[in-house]
Amino acid sequence: MNEHQPNWGQRLPAPEHIVTHADEMQALWSVRRKTSDNRPNIVLSDLDGTLCDTYESINPETGDRHHRLDPEILAQSAEVPIIVATQRRAKHACLPELWQKGLVHPGLPIIAENGGVIVLRKPDDSVGFDRIAPEGTFQMARDWLDTAQHEALELPRGLELITKPGDTMVIARLKDELGESRPEDQQMLLEQLQSVALPSDLVIVSSGDSLCIQHESVDKGRGLHAALGWLGLDRPDIFVVGLGNGLNDAAIFSEADLSIGVSPEVGHMVDIAMNRGPKSSTTVLREMRDTRLISTPPEIMDLSGEREAIDKLDFLIANIMAERFKVTKRVGKKKALLDITSIDAKREAEQFDACAAREILFGLPKGLLGSITRVVIDEVVKLHKEEREKNDE
Repeated sequence: MNEHQPNWGQRLPAPEHIVTHADEMQALWSVRRKTSDNRPNIVLSDLDGTLCDTYESINPETGDRHHRLDPEILAQSAEVPIIVATQRRAKHACLPELWQKGLVHPGLPIIAENGGVIVLRKPDDSVGFDRIAPEGTFQMARDWLDTAQHEALELPRGLELITKPGDTMVIARLKDELGESRPEDQQMLLEQLQSVALPSDLVIVSSGDSLCIQHESVDKGRGLHAALGWLGLDRPDIFVVGLGNGLNDAAIFSEADLSIGVSPEVGHMVDIAMNRGPKSSTTVLREMRDTRLISTPPEIMDLSGEREAIDKLDFLIANIMAERFKVTKRVGKKKALLDITSIDAKREAEQFDACAAREILFGLPKGLLGSITRVVIDEVVKLHKEEREKNDE
């Protein structure tokens, strides 16, 4: 084993204290990984307060903040596959910078809007979006917030409500005259909004300095599974180290094989708790060096692998269809000998009912299996009629 690679293992109970700088390394090494576990590492990490703790500029038109990334973190990230999971809006200008500055490898996706959208880098350096949240979520969230703002909000003097639309959510926060957002103000905003009934499909998620109105099915853990799908990986294929600093990172911690919090606020939710934000993240990244998923990065936008898989599946479908028609041929011979009509209305009805149930079970488009079965049945009836005519000669 590489002397710089920890031997991670079983999850620890919730820590009773916050790890200090002096015993960070000891804490990291205290969690042992089985030597037989050769899976590559992926660090699933929050962005603000975890991998970065400040910003270097603000766009005066949009209010978007551009992050200042610690040079040491950037240096460590060159050898660590990092999947960022952030509440930042999918179209926020800072996300492409994560690829450009080297925090995230170009072959790895970014999870945005708390798991509502997967952001992908195309070969031409433009950005693509895979929306995970159900369609219409943003409109539902915006309509509700408009109602809540009218019915419930009473803001103290000097505070202003700021809202920003995402692709799948609405972000709301209070800011003071200096443009700052304090956690206590966001808590007051949350309490006022909670007095207005939410639609059953929506939830309010707090990140400390803002609130996100989003679909209840969305979280960063489910975003991870969607991101892995783009990489052609299943969750058991990798060892996940989860990094975060806020309560909205709970899904990161629950999804991880090893969860590490860089804030005392989440100490009760993680295996290891630290209290130094990005500086602690640097320590973790230093111990997580593993280039297997970034030295030869998968080309997310390359279709050749998927097309090869489709060709193989099409071959299997044709083979299965041939086997089906062999059975159909035997049925046709028996019907002809027994003088049974080629069309069986009851049997057809049962088949179409089964098709509808299977479409639901396997998540297929409504009517797809029914349409295919209709074509197959029509061909079967034609063959059975030919068999009867042959038998009558």
